[in-house]
Amino acid sequence: ADARHDPAASAARLRVLAACLTQAHAVLAVSETFATIYRRAGIQTVRAVVNGLPELPPLEREPPAEGRLRLGHFGGRAYIKGLFLLKRALIRGSYRNLELVVVDLAMTHGEVVHEQWGATAVKIIGRVPQDRIGWLYGQIDVLIAPSIWPESFGLVVREALSYGKWVVTSDRGALPEAVIPEVNGFVVDLRDSLALPSLLSKLQAEIPRFSKSPEASPHIVTMQEHVRELCGVYTDVLAAAPAT
Repeated sequence: ADARHDPAASAARLRVLAACLTQAHAVLAVSETFATIYRRAGIQTVRAVVNGLPELPPLEREPPAEGRLRLGHFGGRAYIKGLFLLKRALIRGSYRNLELVVVDLAMTHGEVVHEQWGATAVKIIGRVPQDRIGWLYGQIDVLIAPSIWPESFGLVVREALSYGKWVVTSDRGALPEAVIPEVNGFVVDLRDSLALPSLLSKLQAEIPRFSKSPEASPHIVTMQEHVRELCGVYTDVLAAAPAT
């Protein structure tokens, strides 16, 4: 066994890391959700500095087929991204008027596979370059991000909202922070096995509503705003720190 990972070594490592954090003038977290985790661990100098969203390519909207609503899952097929939850819900239900686009990060750009999950047509595509995400988001109306892992930020959620897409997230980590329930999206309680199927039924029943952009959306921090806030943090720290 690797001695570096025995309990005694792990405890010693935690003590060293805790000392570094408690002695820091400022500890930065990328979301309020993760700042709360630090505070609960006794780190009082933490503050949330939300990541800025870089300038996105223009949206290349492709109109959906009449009477159809297009869902998108862009997090890959890793277990923690929750695609299996969406697949199970679609297979067990009857969602003939929903379509799904899945980005499989293990596939190369340009690869396409067509499948049928229950009554829902599914198109699985390979990874998409960053300069083509305007095209990618133009293929969907609603982003589904049912991650089972407490993610620290949720870039894809903010991208979707910036492009005027509805968003469905799980209730784990920082994913729901930018979601206003019933206004620009929905937050699914993963402890309730009926929550996601029920929401899929709602989406199918109100296709005209969800085919259009939400009327309101929270402010998404830009990269310029992010840089200004970081500069402010360092300015405050330098002003408060003793001269060296």
